Amino acid sequence: MITVMEFSCAIFDLDGTLLDTLQDIAYNMNRALVIKGLPPLALEAYPDLVGWGTYRLAYQALPPELQNEQNAYDLASCAIQCYKENPVLYTKPYPMIPEVLAHLKQHRLLVAVLTNKPDSLAQVVLKTLFAPATFDYVYGMIPDQPAKPNPKAVWNVLAHLGIEAQKSVIIGDSEIDIETAQAAGTASIAVTWGFRKRRLLEKAGADCIIDTPLDLLAVMGCS
Repeated sequence: MITVMEFSCAIFDLDGTLLDTLQDIAYNMNRALVIKGLPPLALEAYPDLVGWGTYRLAYQALPPELQNEQNAYDLASCAIQCYKENPVLYTKPYPMIPEVLAHLKQHRLLVAVLTNKPDSLAQVVLKTLFAPATFDYVYGMIPDQPAKPNPKAVWNVLAHLGIEAQKSVIIGDSEIDIETAQAAGTASIAVTWGFRKRRLLEKAGADCIIDTPLDLLAVMGCS
């Protein structure tokens, strides 16, 4: 267990951490696959594939014989366009997430989002599902800009907020978030309600693993 009472900034992953987006991710990637004349994937296939961004997801969703850079780019572009048409068809916050975020803000913590979801989609989804001013900064995937687990993505967020890495913690549901924290010099809190299993989070070396959003308040010294 880590002690994070001195931290000034909480940086959240989006998919699988703040929001249950799996059905929308699968729905829109499968729409794109069908548009391209390819077989859709079962919903159960998606939890292990998400987290690295739409391009890599598209690459992995392609049949092996079609997995190349151009096909992945075309499929990803189609999936993003589909997603923009219905960004929150099934998506919803995990239980108690809005209340926990509000509590963190009441304790004067900066609250940011760092996600490999395309930035335009991340902005729309968060503005649709959360109250204004919930987040101090949102940083999604932007072409030619670093994405997780590249630590530069974290440093961009911290530079915008004026916070040092040692005063920050990354909260996410996957090994990607843990690797990002380790590379950037922040602490990490892994959550088990998302898309990855606890054993993977333990193997990745999370500083702390929690099972409910309310556990975060205790870990952050805000209970």
